[in-house]
Amino acid sequence: MNIKLVESSRKFSEENIQELERFLSRLPYPHLQSLNHVERVVSLGGKLAVSSPEGCGEEITLSDGFYDLDPAEREYAFLHEMGHNYFDFIDENEGDRSFLKWGPCEKEDVAHLLRVQWIDLGLWGLDLENWEKVKALNPGSSANRDKYTYIVMYKNPNYRMGEWVCPLEARIPKNSFQYGFRYDQPFYSPKEEMGDAYALFVLERDHFLISAEASNVIKAKYKFIQKHFTDNSRGVIKLVR
Repeated sequence: MNIKLVESSRKFSEENIQELERFLSRLPYPHLQSLNHVERVVSLGGKLAVSSPEGCGEEITLSDGFYDLDPAEREYAFLHEMGHNYFDFIDENEGDRSFLKWGPCEKEDVAHLLRVQWIDLGLWGLDLENWEKVKALNPGSSANRDKYTYIVMYKNPNYRMGEWVCPLEARIPKNSFQYGFRYDQPFYSPKEEMGDAYALFVLERDHFLISAEASNVIKAKYKFIQKHFTDNSRGVIKLVR
């Protein structure tokens, strides 16, 4: 399987290419269908890496900051973005794009979306005080209705007010990677936890499984991710310019 390299303002070295191919080789072949190309840029405005918005671009973009990380952290960051791409890709291709709906929606309108299933599974809610602040910023917005409309509308970076809250008993314990499971950060949302859980399952499955033994909610999260890794097929991956 060929995945395209896009060198907008930086070149990929041969070492970079081999490393990315190694990262991707850990994933089942169906997951790779959610990635069309990888782009290399100088800066992402402080971000290390980003995946395609709303899952429609099937891309991952890497900055110079990404390559300042040590190899283990780079792999975690890359697989985190693959998690975003993979779950968005499924929602777009098996759903009806209602996660792009402009305006309020009922839960039943979006219950088929994996992200909506994840927020209910993890008992995620909205901090009411900060949510009121968000609505006050744009009181006429029909998106400011409830958590289902909110997650469907992809409110990032959530005005850095920390609207999303995950109960302590539902939180996956922090692993060895510095950028994983940052529940105390204002930007952290179900979307970010979903990407972290994906990367954790690939790289530190034992940690995930041990954590699951202590909490039925974490166990449900583990099983949710696990069922997407039942296909063990692998393909030959080649990154091409």
